[in-house]
Amino acid sequence: MYLKSLEINGFKSFSEKIEIEFIKGITSIVGPNGSGKSNILDAILWVLGEQSYKSIRAKESRDVIFHSANKSKNFAEVVLEIDNTDRQLKIDENIIKVSRKLFKDGKNEYRINGNKVRLKDISELFLDTGVGKSAYSVIGQGKVERIISSSTKEIRDIIEEAAGVKKIKLRKEEAEKKLEKVKNEIEKIGYVETELFKNYKTLELQSQKATKYLDIKNELDKYKKFIYTNEKKELENQYKEYTIELKEIEKSINRNDKLFKKEEKDLENINNYRQEINNIIEKNNNENKNLRKYIGDIKNQITLFSERKSNYNKEIEENEIVEKKLIEKIRKLEEERIELKESIAIIEKEIIKKLEVNKEYEEELNNKRTFLKNKELNLNFLKEKSMNLELEKIKYQNDIETSDKKVKSIENRINELRKEYEKNNNELSIINKEKEELEEKIENLKKLFEECIENKNKEKEELEEKIKEKEILLKEKNEIIFLNNNYISKYENLKKLEKNNEGFIKGVKELTNQKIFGVYGPLISLIEVEEKYQKAIEAALGGSFQDVVVKNSEVAKQCVKFLKKNKIGRASFLPLDILKFKEHNFNENIEGVIGIASKLVKYDKEIENAVKYTLSRILVVDNLDNSLKILKSKNFKFNIVTLDGEYLSSSGRISGGMSLKSNSSLIFERRREIKKLEKIIEKNKLLIESKEKKLENKLNKISISTEKIKEYDIKKENIKEEAERIKLEKNEYEVEKIKLEKSISILKYEIDDLKENLKEFTNLKEISNKKIKIVEKNLVDINNNIENLKEEIKKISDEIEKYEIENSDKQIEIYSKKERVRQDKNVLEKLELEIKENQLELEEKRNKIKNLKLNYEDLKTRLVNLHRKLEENAANLVVDEEKLEKYRKELLNLEKKEKELIISIKNYEKELFKLENSKINLIDRKNKIESYILNVKEKLKEIKNVEYIEYKKDVKSIKKEIYKLEIELKSMGNVNLLAIKEYEEVKKRYDFLLEQKNDLLGSKEKLKNIIKEIENNIVNNFLNAYKSINKNFGYMCKEILNNSIGKLELTDKENLLESGVELIVKFANKKSQTLTLLSGGEKSMVAVALIMAIFMYKPSPFTFFDEIEAALDDTNTKRLLNKLKDFTDKSQFILITHNKQTMKESDVLYGVTMDKKIGESKILSVSM
Repeated sequence: MYLKSLEINGFKSFSEKIEIEFIKGITSIVGPNGSGKSNILDAILWVLGEQSYKSIRAKESRDVIFHSANKSKNFAEVVLEIDNTDRQLKIDENIIKVSRKLFKDGKNEYRINGNKVRLKDISELFLDTGVGKSAYSVIGQGKVERIISSSTKEIRDIIEEAAGVKKIKLRKEEAEKKLEKVKNEIEKIGYVETELFKNYKTLELQSQKATKYLDIKNELDKYKKFIYTNEKKELENQYKEYTIELKEIEKSINRNDKLFKKEEKDLENINNYRQEINNIIEKNNNENKNLRKYIGDIKNQITLFSERKSNYNKEIEENEIVEKKLIEKIRKLEEERIELKESIAIIEKEIIKKLEVNKEYEEELNNKRTFLKNKELNLNFLKEKSMNLELEKIKYQNDIETSDKKVKSIENRINELRKEYEKNNNELSIINKEKEELEEKIENLKKLFEECIENKNKEKEELEEKIKEKEILLKEKNEIIFLNNNYISKYENLKKLEKNNEGFIKGVKELTNQKIFGVYGPLISLIEVEEKYQKAIEAALGGSFQDVVVKNSEVAKQCVKFLKKNKIGRASFLPLDILKFKEHNFNENIEGVIGIASKLVKYDKEIENAVKYTLSRILVVDNLDNSLKILKSKNFKFNIVTLDGEYLSSSGRISGGMSLKSNSSLIFERRREIKKLEKIIEKNKLLIESKEKKLENKLNKISISTEKIKEYDIKKENIKEEAERIKLEKNEYEVEKIKLEKSISILKYEIDDLKENLKEFTNLKEISNKKIKIVEKNLVDINNNIENLKEEIKKISDEIEKYEIENSDKQIEIYSKKERVRQDKNVLEKLELEIKENQLELEEKRNKIKNLKLNYEDLKTRLVNLHRKLEENAANLVVDEEKLEKYRKELLNLEKKEKELIISIKNYEKELFKLENSKINLIDRKNKIESYILNVKEKLKEIKNVEYIEYKKDVKSIKKEIYKLEIELKSMGNVNLLAIKEYEEVKKRYDFLLEQKNDLLGSKEKLKNIIKEIENNIVNNFLNAYKSINKNFGYMCKEILNNSIGKLELTDKENLLESGVELIVKFANKKSQTLTLLSGGEKSMVAVALIMAIFMYKPSPFTFFDEIEAALDDTNTKRLLNKLKDFTDKSQFILITHNKQTMKESDVLYGVTMDKKIGESKILSVSM
């Protein structure tokens, strides 16, 4: 693998697209400071994924996009092209292009071979290859010294890069994240498991109770099914008799209806046929209209084409005349071209002769110019010598002036130093005093700190107590919420049953769900009954509890039609506008009498008629004995119901005993349960709100305590900071004291030294005066020689000027002839161009004449066709008019038949009306039976899934069994039937949770083993690399550091996974010292030794060094280059350099220059 090329476009100082090609060797990039060399390395770091703009010498992202006052780009793009024939990069391609593009809006675009990827994909591609934004293969400016000053962890990172453990570490990080996630999941499951287990046990008990309840109910339903089935059979036999009678009437209706429909159909057919004829007539009229228009269009076309034919003929004649003129013009132009060519040839021969004569004259002139140039060089040499002497004189004068200034300056400085000496002594006294004051402040702060700790501990104890109280409140609140959620669930289920009108027959249910205007609902849903009167009102209502209360008879009629149309059962209605009833007064003071039934229920005033119609003639009495006494009294015309549900009709019929819970009973109970649950839920909500307020109050107190603790912590930190500040201030005074004492000592020494300098500058002034006199004498001699040379140069210049004037005349003559040739050639070119243009025009005219003749012939053919079409369409128009007349006669016959059919249809309608009235009377009688059957069917439907058994017992025995089972069900109290399903769901969830927990525990152990295995791999790979690099480093220190001793040392041998690595070097003939105290050159060579040691273990495919040899002398630079050459068979080296020796040893050299006006860098290539 090696780097083939780098493409930069709009990145930093490179505004235009540039491409740098690399070879397998050393490539150097050179150029002056500020030309943009290092921007090339920045581009490589950037495309490899560098996110820190500080690392590539930029403040923010937009700084990498080229921008100047005169020119700017909208994006920056860098592309690396890599040869991957050895498949070192895990992509099955020979060439890999990695690119990064940044737009002005800050959006980055990463690509590999043109495909969009993430930054992570590019980083992973180069992992463990030795190439990357932070790898040892990219050494930027100043990074050499940073390697030496790196922490032990950073040096370990460099070795890990070479060891190839970065990918393994990524795997470890992923495994650790997964482990942490698994631990969190186990913790969550543990919490859910605890909560779920409580609910699980509660539901288990409720489920067992519900199962028992369903078993008893199932047995009860079997008995009910037997009784309801027998009742249904008796009613159905009666229903069949009515059905047979109804069928006979329906046959008559059907027979008359068929004849009626046939007549209607005939009438419809006549109307349809008449419409068809009208459509045909209209269509033919339209077609004839279009045909006449078409005939007119054909006539217009014939006129147009005739005119066009005449025009084509004229145009052909005109174009043939132009053709003849063009042929003549081309002939004349050809003759002119030949004459001009001959003239140009004659003038060119004359120019050649003149040039040969002028050549000799030019040689003589050049000799004189050379002689003049030599004289001018001598003159310049003397002038330069004169200037140097002048400069020397100025230098000596400056020395004298400087000496005078220095003497004065030294005298002033001595006076200043004496004053400063006295000032420092005074400051030293002040510092000693302030230092004592600071020590006293530190003692006071210690006392404040101890007080703060004591107050914080007290507040912490109070906080812990408040947190315990908060936890108790939270637990109580959650228990109430849990119970309330169960109540809400039960409430919602009952409300759902109420909303769906469960318990009502299908017809009533459908009507209620339709929300028809004027429909109030079933009577039982519109009244409220106290529990003690429930059985009495149920008995009083009987089958009327499902009667639908409607606004008026029209609404009732609309509802009946709806049920019939949709075939969804039957219903009875109580229209408020036509209900008839008589209210009777009754002495309610008789023993046992509770009151009139209509007065014992609550209802809206709107439905008063319906309630009084059904309940105003029924008396509620406490028991059967009192009821019988009242019934036997004279003139008693009321029906009676008891509180136990017995029914006594005014005629003496008594109904009673124990029966299954009726639908009305279940509806009453459901409504009562809903109200009860509403009160419980509301009460619990208030309890929850109360707990939440207490909890909020407690949390506020906790928050206040927490804030107080934080305040104490802040106060502690402030005291600490203040103490530290005072200590620092004290230390500063200590330092200042030492400085002052040292300064006093230095001032004494400096005053003595200045006195010596005063003597030295006085002597220098005397020497400079003597040297000025010698320089002035030499200047006079040189200036005389300059004047003589100037006279000689003037004489030679005059001779050259004369020669040049003569030569100029000859040059003008030659130039005029050349200009004549140039003009003639231009004329010749124009002639040739004109000939070509005329030839093209001639060709165009010939083509045009040809096309015009073809168009002329085409028009002739088209005219013949149009005349033929005109004759055909005129004939068609006559035939269509004849057809239309025939259809008009047919219409008159149809109108006569239509009148006869209308009379016949009216007669059939009268007969059908009579039959329908007979049918309606019979249906009313049939519907009453059907209502009873439907009621029984609804009851059977409720228990449709119950198995039917043909019992041998008599009905009376079965009813006793039903009574016992109902008592047993009632004794069970409230049963949560949803508990069975809920228990199964919770059990399933609980089992799944346990299974999930076990899986997670297994995963946790597996992940721990994987992490341990990864850590072993990291340690093994690192140790192998460490040992090899350590050995290589020792060898490199001997090789390039003059037999110095170098080694790597682990900082923590017990912890090989985290241990840092320290660099240790002892230079030959020098005592041991820390690496930070080495010179710049020594640091560079140590860093180079480490990089070479890594290269010996794992060479990077391509390496970038930015001014790595900047701090090296020539000898060490040569050593570095020799070592790099040893690795060129394994790695490419791209060096950014100023060093001439590096340039000389490079295989390819690229130069970088910059246009300072717009700040734009350019690239120049030189092969070495």
